Formats: sequence, C-alpha cells, structure tokens
Amino acid sequence: MLDRYLLRELLVPLFYCLVGFQVFWLAFDLYSHLDEYRDAGLTASQIAQLCVMKMPELLSTVLPVALLLALLYALSNHARHNELVAMRAAGVSLLRLSTPYLAVGLAFGAVQFSVAEFLGPRADARVTALTSGSGSRRGDDGWRGPLTVEHEVGALRQSIENARFNIETGEMREFIVEIETADGGRQKISENSGNSRAEWVEDGWMFYDVLRDVHSRGGDFPQHSRIEDSILIPELEITPEELRRVAQAQGLRQRFADQKDKVGKHLIFTVAELRGFRDAQSGIGPDDPLYAQVQTQLHGRLAQPWMCVVVVLIALPFGAFLGRRSGFVGVAASVVLCLAYFILFRIGLALGTGGKLVPIAAAWLPNAVFAMTGIGLSWRLR
Repeated sequence: MLDRYLLRELLVPLFYCLVGFQVFWLAFDLYSHLDEYRDAGLTASQIAQLCVMKMPELLSTVLPVALLLALLYALSNHARHNELVAMRAAGVSLLRLSTPYLAVGLAFGAVQFSVAEFLGPRADARVTALTSGSGSRRGDDGWRGPLTVEHEVGALRQSIENARFNIETGEMREFIVEIETADGGRQKISENSGNSRAEWVEDGWMFYDVLRDVHSRGGDFPQHSRIEDSILIPELEITPEELRRVAQAQGLRQRFADQKDKVGKHLIFTVAELRGFRDAQSGIGPDDPLYAQVQTQLHGRLAQPWMCVVVVLIALPFGAFLGRRSGFVGVAASVVLCLAYFILFRIGLALGTGGKLVPIAAAWLPNAVFAMTGIGLSWRLR
C-alpha cells in the first residue's frame, strides 16, 4: 500500500515533467535548426519526421532531469505535510521508503540504455538521410574498403589485401588473396578483369574470373599462372564475419577522426560499436591516443544509465531538507544539481579522452561523486 501511494504521488508529476521537458527540448532544437531545414528544402512533413527521430536522442537527457524534478516535487510535498515524519515514526526506514524510487530509477536507466543503444543509432541514420538527401532514402550501398585482413592457420599465413567488401551481401571485389601452403610455397589469387568477384558459399570462398598464381618456396615469380572462370578455395578461412568486423572498425576509426572535437564532449558511439572496435583493434595500447578515447566512450556509455539511480540517491536528502520551503527552492535545486552533474560529466569526459585521467575513473566520476554525496546526506537523516 505504501509503495503504491509513493509511486502514485511520483508518477503524476513525472509524467508532466517528461512531456514538458520533451516539448521544450524539441522546440528549442527546432528553433536552432530551422534555417538549416529550410535551406535543405525540407517539407513540413519531413521536419515533423525529424522531430520524431530526434526524440530518442533528447530522451536520454530528459529522463534523469525529469526524474530529479519530479522526485524533488513529490518528496517536498510529503515533507511539507509531515508524511515523511509519520512514515519514519511508524518504523519505516529511509531505505524502505526509497525502494519504489530506486525501482523507478533502475527502470529509467534500462530505458535510457535501450534508447541510446538501439533506437538512437537508427534514428540518427534516418535524420542524416533526411537532412542530406531531402528526405529520400538514399541507402548505403554497403561497400567498404579497401580492407586488409591477415589470418594464421597453424603456422601458415593467409591474407586478403585491399579488398572492397559489401557488408550486406558478403560479396568481395578488387582483392589480392595470398595463402601459404604446407610445402612452403604460396598461391596468390587476384582479379583478372572488372568482373572478378568472390562470394561466400557453404564450403568456403568461391572466386569468379580470377588470376591464380602458384609460387614455389622462396620464389618471387609464379611457377605457373592460370585464369580461372570459377574456383572454390576452401582452405581460405577468413570469413565474411571477420571482414565485417574489420570494416566496422575502419568506419568507427574514421568517425573518431571526423568527430574528434565531439568525442571529448558527448557520447556518440554505442557499446556494441565500441566493443567491436576494441576487439578488432586489439593491438591498440594505452600509449595510443585512440585507446583513451575508445575506453572513455565505452565506460561513459555504461555509466550513463546509472545516472537515473544516482538522481534518486541525491533527491532523497534534498527533498527532505527542502520540504518545508517554497516549491521554487526544489526547482532551483534540481536545476543546480543537473548543471553540476553535466559540468562534471563534461570535465571527466574531456580528461578521459585527452589521456589526462584513467578512462574508467573519468567516466564514473560524476556518478561516484553524486552517489556518495547523496548517501552521506541520507545517512544524516536516518
């Protein structure tokens, strides 16, 4: 009964805060980019689509802010009417009182992570398509490259060099394939004409219209050459999945280079992208500037959903302290707390990506500071 009452008193202001902040953020974003949309020749329906597609990006910012303001409002009302005192006098601990709020914080954190990880990238792709193509669905043709992949099969080396690979169809073109053989020789497969290609079939790579050179051990010149209309090479164990990982890592590296000014200010990559990049680029060490950027972005994305839980921890003591004061004090407190958190988050992100602070510490610093502050203040209220 107590949990239902606390949740009911929280969810009503939370709904209004979510709607209000979302509308405010959308209106502000629309006002800021209206000239760009007009210059791109977008219609009213396309601008409306843009607003809808930007909602996931804005929601990740709106959720913790709305939760903090709604919590401060609800707790201030409870404290103003001495309901918190009555609950404590009845033997309900502060931890027990915070249980439904923490549950809401965890749920919001899961929503925030899901939005940033799954909905956000799709929405961003659609926004890019609308703004760059005037609403047309000019899809990516899927071709990536040039790609180079080396593979070790026992002590034998295999490689695919300078290949163009289609991540959607699995087709490969403009390749140079080298495979070492057990007798110390090697065979080289390269394109013979503009129609040369390769595709993955059940038993391995099938090559079409290629030049096949066989080299003896230590020989620089081919022992014999032959044009093959089609040939199956089952011993080539570099799979399309490996090529896709390398292509994704290459694309992510390019995005890091293109958005180097934003990497230290915003979380712009998903956990799946960062982990795939880290696995594909295992040779990157702590001395590489890219290592600090990848690790800070990764830990920042993992730490971001816990902000909703930290909001609950910080709102509990502040709501109780400010309960008997004007409601405007709670609003002002929420604004100050949000600004302080985001400033600390930006500082940590900048220090982490710049290599001035350990990435895990840089990403989790705001959560740690505000969580410990909230727990410490709550300890005084117990």
